[in-house]
Amino acid sequence: MSICPHTPQSDRKEDLGFERKKMVVWFNPVQLTRTGIKVLLSELFGSYADKREIQAALYPDHSPGTLFHDYSSNSELWIDYLADTGDGFNSTYTMAKLLSRKKCEHSFNGSQVTTTRGRLLVLGGDQVYPAASRKEYDNRLIGPFRSALPWVDENKSPHLYAIPGNHDWYDGLTSFLRLFCQERWIGGWKTQQRFSYFAIKLSRQWWLWGVDIQLDSDIDQPQLRYFSKIAEAHMKKGDQVILCSATPSWVENGSRAYRNLVFFEQKTIAPYQGEIKVMLSGDLHHYCRYHSIAGAEPDEAREKIISGGGGAYTAPTHWMPEKLALSESDGPDRKKTVDYQRAGIFPDIQQSRRLRYGVLRFHMLNPWYGGIFAGLYLLYAWLLQSASISLGNNSGSFVEAVKGYSPLIFSHFGIVYQEYLKVLVYSPATVLLTLLIIGGLIAFSGWKKILHFFAGLIHGVGHITLNIYLIWVFAYLNLKIFFPALIQNSIWHVLLITCEMFLVGGLLGGILTGIYLLIAERLPGLHLHAEEVFSAQHLEDYKNFLRLHIDKSEQLTIFPVGVTKVMKKWKFNPEAAGGQSWFEEAEGRIETHLIEEPIVIRSEKVKPQSGAAEDGAVKAAAMGK
Repeated sequence: MSICPHTPQSDRKEDLGFERKKMVVWFNPVQLTRTGIKVLLSELFGSYADKREIQAALYPDHSPGTLFHDYSSNSELWIDYLADTGDGFNSTYTMAKLLSRKKCEHSFNGSQVTTTRGRLLVLGGDQVYPAASRKEYDNRLIGPFRSALPWVDENKSPHLYAIPGNHDWYDGLTSFLRLFCQERWIGGWKTQQRFSYFAIKLSRQWWLWGVDIQLDSDIDQPQLRYFSKIAEAHMKKGDQVILCSATPSWVENGSRAYRNLVFFEQKTIAPYQGEIKVMLSGDLHHYCRYHSIAGAEPDEAREKIISGGGGAYTAPTHWMPEKLALSESDGPDRKKTVDYQRAGIFPDIQQSRRLRYGVLRFHMLNPWYGGIFAGLYLLYAWLLQSASISLGNNSGSFVEAVKGYSPLIFSHFGIVYQEYLKVLVYSPATVLLTLLIIGGLIAFSGWKKILHFFAGLIHGVGHITLNIYLIWVFAYLNLKIFFPALIQNSIWHVLLITCEMFLVGGLLGGILTGIYLLIAERLPGLHLHAEEVFSAQHLEDYKNFLRLHIDKSEQLTIFPVGVTKVMKKWKFNPEAAGGQSWFEEAEGRIETHLIEEPIVIRSEKVKPQSGAAEDGAVKAAAMGK
């Protein structure tokens, strides 16, 4: 991009070229259906149309030297890492705005730490939500990033690399390959890679590799061959690797995805006496770092870092384990067990626990989800009433039978329950709908554990009970208290109960769901719906990214940057020129801080001095003092 593009003259989507989207509402019925279909299709056909093999076939004759990207001639190098972006405009643009600045100041322990914009920007997976498409990439990723950094002189422009997450794979990787693998511009960042995976030589001894694990499947043979050829030709003894993958598979030791990564290291890095020092991942939308312990020497320490705070809803941290015992590579054909300790986390445990109570506003945040239950409640009432009329009971229809009992008198509950059973046993359609509702909510909770089964069962029975109670209350109020002359089977009563069911039933159904999610998440030993409790709130705040620095001595310093509050009010600047951002903060300035002390990893070639003086020198250097 040799010429700076013209600044739009208004913030209308027609002038901007994209629509400023709100956060994805995951419990929207339409959204759930669309995403569910794409997930199903991607899982059914993903293994039969693996785009990674097609990519490899396009460049069959390239030598290893032309397949990786080399920045080792730089005396020092800054790298930005961001994952799980491309959601709502406020959160995505806040992060893009920070990444666009040449310098950033972050508060830490009463002082200010300055970091520099990365020569490289690495996107760690799930670049767009809810599912990949050209339109969603334009609105949720390209538009916000282009607005934050419209232009940089081509000779100075930062380079961009990306690995696909599961949301990028939902269209078979078509949009991802078009955007990231054809040397295109995303604002002032220029993409460089040819494949959905890449290898970067950062310095004489440091590498950064991004692997494509395609929906946690096996790493394909062309990809293994790609990295093996590079390692064989260019990796030296003692070289250190930063490995980026789309999911933090190490959180579940023994999982298929984690075994794949260990296998990958044994086949591509260990044979050439290199070592993975740092694993980076997103997918979980928070920050959490694990540091190897169990007596390891400082130069042997490893870091596993989750940094998924690029823009998507905030995820809980209070369920993250304090310790991990992981089976890791100890050579081409050997493994060893390494213990890890949780070292840094954001938002912190107490903040995370407080945030979960926001799910009690479920009915307000997800009104359309309440509409699903309102529709089911109305259908249930219709089937029940129709069955009771066809039975020809002495007491009349179900509504006629229960309208005379006050919903405020406890003893009446048993009578209404008996009337309900009389109709239910002779109504196959009502029985079937009952089983579908309860079965669906059991499936939502999970079948694997008996506690999860019973949690779903109780949730389902709760909705059926609420449904019967609403029919009873409406019958009592409509036909006995307010409109005693109203005919129960008239069109006016049908319209009245329809309105009541959608207004009151939808509201109470949402409230019941929120209460259930909170209780299920909080109960000891259950640990259920932790993600749903947070995704239902689509929280914009508590975002993070990493800024990595390799200095002249080959020392790697990782700065974990946190944003407690994203900016929610923006002022459009039609006079922006020379690559200035199109939107500026309307009130105040985006505040950032270091989540924890910078993480320092020495080069194998740099032998530490001795004593506390050396440790102090390293920390001072990391803090820019």
